[in-house]
Amino acid sequence: ALAAIDEETKRRNTETELRSRCTTVERALNEATDEQAVDPEWVAAQLVDLEAIRSRIGQVERSEIHAALTAIERELESQRAVSRANHALEIIEELRLIGDSDLVEVLDRYAEDLANERIDQDAVHELDGLLEAERTQLNRRFDRLAGLFIELLYEVEDQLPAGLLQEAKQLEDEINGTDNMGPESGTLVKLVNRISLVRQRMETSVLRTWSPADGEPELVDHIVAYVCERAGFTEFDVRRFHTSLKSKRFVVLAGLTGTGKSTLARLYAESLDISADNEQFVRVAVRPNWIDQSEVLGYINPINNTFQPGWLASMMLRCRRNPNRLHFCLLDEMNLAPVEQYLADVLSAIEEEGAGATPRVSLYPVDARPENRDEWSPTLTLPSNLFFVGTVNIDESTRALTDRVVDRGHMIQLSVTVGREHHREPRERLEPRWRVDHNDWGEMCSREPDATNHDFLISVAETLQKMRIGMGVRTHIEIERFVSNANGVMESDDALDVAMLQRLIPKVRGYRRNLAEALQELLELCRDVGAERCERVIEHWLDETRGDDEYLDGTDPFLGVVTS
Repeated sequence: ALAAIDEETKRRNTETELRSRCTTVERALNEATDEQAVDPEWVAAQLVDLEAIRSRIGQVERSEIHAALTAIERELESQRAVSRANHALEIIEELRLIGDSDLVEVLDRYAEDLANERIDQDAVHELDGLLEAERTQLNRRFDRLAGLFIELLYEVEDQLPAGLLQEAKQLEDEINGTDNMGPESGTLVKLVNRISLVRQRMETSVLRTWSPADGEPELVDHIVAYVCERAGFTEFDVRRFHTSLKSKRFVVLAGLTGTGKSTLARLYAESLDISADNEQFVRVAVRPNWIDQSEVLGYINPINNTFQPGWLASMMLRCRRNPNRLHFCLLDEMNLAPVEQYLADVLSAIEEEGAGATPRVSLYPVDARPENRDEWSPTLTLPSNLFFVGTVNIDESTRALTDRVVDRGHMIQLSVTVGREHHREPRERLEPRWRVDHNDWGEMCSREPDATNHDFLISVAETLQKMRIGMGVRTHIEIERFVSNANGVMESDDALDVAMLQRLIPKVRGYRRNLAEALQELLELCRDVGAERCERVIEHWLDETRGDDEYLDGTDPFLGVVTS
């Protein structure tokens, strides 16, 4: 009797085990259906077979049931593997269509795994994540380009040829219809490419390209109109900014908070069709923790022995790939960190350029051998089509600019005069952008110094020596070169005044009691040549109400108030 009871117990346990396994296989089939991983018709057929297998439990041998269930599981896994491979292939193909060049190597690796049947579910999840990210980026790109396209169409609608206008209007209708369409990635990529192409044709149709034959005065009038229509800058500030950029590729804009330093740089660049949209204008927010050049130029990653380029190295590469277009780098709040440290190689290269040598920037030691050395050589030539504009505030969170920085470029103290331009009625048509190629810009710039004020500058240098302030040959030549480049942009007397205001006044630093006598001599020299703005600064410093122990600083943004 005990043997019979034991046999019955084993039979029931076996049936329970087999029914449990049937339930597991059934759940796996249903999950595969929910995930759309296999053919639903095949799953339905397997569920019918499974019921037949379940009905034979207790009637046939346990091994026969297990064999039948194993066959279903193996076929299910085979179906899943095929579906997984097909899904991975679809994702890879879509990513190749919508992804950027950075994904090529990654996708090639996944394709190789797929060919060798090494794609598992985790890899498919990774591909799904990549696809979702690229789809998001594609949609953002579409939104941005569509907005720019419609904005440009509104501005130049009445200037377009009939055929191009009709094509642009049809494209506008397609763009507006995408909200309800929800196009697939392939369709969206084609639409993005069409938007870029038609937008480029529209710009080419209405965008004027300036040439030296048109004359610089016409170009300067355009720049002044473009900038002053959009912000309340004085014409004088725009003209001296233009002359400074012609004379030197490095310009520092100083002024009290809210004077529009960054805005002036951005609008000036826009007037020449240089913007973030065409990747020719880069605005960089300087961070206080920049104590070396790794953020700017890059560094060699010790983990994988590859050179990781910084933002400036990447920008220099873009300049080399597009050599006939001007590029602007705006260093916002550039004195939040020590400029002479994070921009050391650039400052040295600018100095070499002034001496007539080829300006080169070091990315990493010459004897280093990173894996991507073929792509990134140890040094790069500083592109001649790259300009640097820095903005400076002086407060408790910033650092004073050193002589090494001040001496490498022009320092413009922006005026703080508030006009009534912001109360004017908005114009229907603002000044459009013009395009200036790098070669044409170079023809406009003068490298020869103007010798008219040579003797006067020698006298100024002798006076500055009494204040222990050096005015070297470089500064002398840069002032004469500024005067030469100001020809046709501003009056010659104003040009000399501005050149000294931007190159010499920032070098004056020290206590009033030590500088007063020499400042008085400098004041007389400025009066002799009609340098009124320099006069006002020096008179401000020599004001008798000032204490003898007051520190005078030529980089103080408050001087913009004095010269306004």
